[in-house]
Parts: sequence; C-alpha cells; structure tokens
Amino acid sequence: MEDKKKQAIEPQVSNNDWIKNDLLKIGLNVKHYRVAMGLNQQQLAELAGISKAILTRIESANVHIDHGIAHYMKLAKALGITLDELIMVERGEGDSDANTNTLNK
Repeated sequence: MEDKKKQAIEPQVSNNDWIKNDLLKIGLNVKHYRVAMGLNQQQLAELAGISKAILTRIESANVHIDHGIAHYMKLAKALGITLDELIMVERGEGDSDANTNTLNK
C-alpha cells in the first residue's frame, strides 16, 4: 500500500517542477521584451497597470503568488505583443506534460 501512495504523489511533484520551469521561462520572456523596449520594471508596470512588485515576482517566477492571466494579458498589451508570444514555452521530448504543445508565433 505504501508503494501505491508514493506512485500517486510522484507525478504531482514532477508537474510542479515543469510548472515552475514554465513560469521561469515566461518571466524571462517578459524581461526579454521589456529590456528590448528599453523599459525598466517601473515603466512597464505603469504601462501595464500593475504594480512593480507583481512584475518583479513574474520576472523572477515567484510561483507562490497567483498572478492570474489578467496580469499576463496586461503585460502583453503593454509590450505590443500577443499573449501567445509572451507565454511561449517550448517543451522538449522529455517533459512530463505530453498534452501541452509548443505555441507557434
């Protein structure tokens, strides 16, 4: 019985790992587009109508806070890109979420 409990828990840990990894990649995308536009965090936060603290957490992939899709939509609009471009995360063959496809530009 103990082995079955471990098997049930392990996929959840694996899923958390790829979620954290995806959030880190999205945060790096936000930072990339922000820097490419020559904006600092305060400027982008003001353009997007979010706080600088939230932007900092998004860019650093702080997964302990639910940022919500609305924040990502506001950032994409402020950066002049689509939400798909902002959250594009490519998956390798070894990633655990086989049902998630790579978003194309």
